[in-house]
Amino acid sequence: MSETRKVTIFGSGLVGCQWAMLFAAAGFQVALHDAKEGQAARALQQIDSQLRDLSAKGHLRGCLSAEQQQQLISAPGSLDEALDGAFLVQECVFEDVQVKRDVFRLLDAKAPAEAFLCSSTSCIMPSEFTSELPGRARCLVAHPVNPPYFLSLVELVPSPFTDPAAVQTVKETLVKLGQEPIVINYEIDGFAVNRLQYAIINEAWRLVTSGR
Repeated sequence: MSETRKVTIFGSGLVGCQWAMLFAAAGFQVALHDAKEGQAARALQQIDSQLRDLSAKGHLRGCLSAEQQQQLISAPGSLDEALDGAFLVQECVFEDVQVKRDVFRLLDAKAPAEAFLCSSTSCIMPSEFTSELPGRARCLVAHPVNPPYFLSLVELVPSPFTDPAAVQTVKETLVKLGQEPIVINYEIDGFAVNRLQYAIINEAWRLVTSGR
């Protein structure tokens, strides 16, 4: 059964576009927004091209056609319009804690009160940019492993203030996309994926430099 609920993607770079494609593949309505003027509209063109290419190669996800999925994705002219009716917002801006604080302050003020606010950050703990928000209980990290369209793992990281019900609902939503979310029960530097990845890289470098 396809979904008709709406999600908003704040930030339309590579990760934002892939989130949009994942949600559309599951039948969600998707509104793209970007702080850079014209970027969301350009992202729509890129998504259209990618969906057609994936379809031609037999790699398109979901039961809907590329055209049907493209029709579910829009780039409204304002943030208010993009957020209107959304039940989940996925932030996809670059890794700067002050930028994320500013974005989440804006989202907390403008998004529907019942909407969940998720960040795609790969390393910044959610309390660093949500702890002072009135709606901090609805905020958490949903960090996808790149590229999200082809790699299903998503790390869910709540802050100490996040409502467990928010984590559970976001987890259930991601399962509907065909992703495989794991919950990190408490904040930890680097989350889980980065810590494992760094350990592998460090050991690989040690082996190379030791000549073994």
